[in-house]
Amino acid sequence: MDYKPAEMIMIEDKELELLLAAAGISKWYGIRSGSGGVDYENDGAVNEILAHLYQKGLIDWHDGKAKIADVIRPAVRVMKEAVSCITVSRTDRQEDLICCYFGSGKAVCIGRDSMSPDELELSVTDAGLWPDKLKADSYLPEVADYPDLSDPMKLGSSAAGCTGELITLLERYNITDGKLTGSILLYDDGMYGHYEMKSDSGEMLEKSDYRQKDIFRILLRWAGVEL
Repeated sequence: MDYKPAEMIMIEDKELELLLAAAGISKWYGIRSGSGGVDYENDGAVNEILAHLYQKGLIDWHDGKAKIADVIRPAVRVMKEAVSCITVSRTDRQEDLICCYFGSGKAVCIGRDSMSPDELELSVTDAGLWPDKLKADSYLPEVADYPDLSDPMKLGSSAAGCTGELITLLERYNITDGKLTGSILLYDDGMYGHYEMKSDSGEMLEKSDYRQKDIFRILLRWAGVEL
């Protein structure tokens, strides 16, 4: 299956919070603004958020009640099922951090709009194509697929001596309490790359060279995506 960029949904922090609350999601880990959450005691403030959601086509009205619109329902379903949030950032542009969630065979990625800091960019893709999205959005180091790791022309076929540049950091958090449960660090060693997989305490679990197609499989395994 080929990756095709998904349509981006623009949504503000409080709008997303209200949608998730409507789906019964009271606690979640992810990108938050410093403006505070929804004031549920203020009917006027809640109605204003609902009006914005309706104008964006993210809720519908049926029999006088607001319902989550089909366009964003899959994203809400994924976030309701998700047990982890994986943050992805590049060392050279940490402000472009994104949060990723998995459920129902889908991946939801949320990042802040650099042109409008009050809004979030939300997209949904097939979970198996999540690494393809990261590559398309330039979050992964550019490394070669060949030669094979066993090729004697590839210097440093063991990652033990690799000292490349750290490019990408992925961290996995519990979605309800925000506790770190693991991380992966991706390095650029020139034409090739290596990764380090660590536990929540920073203990090294795996360290190895990889080719481009290898890291897709490694990331999906680490994220708990079953293909």
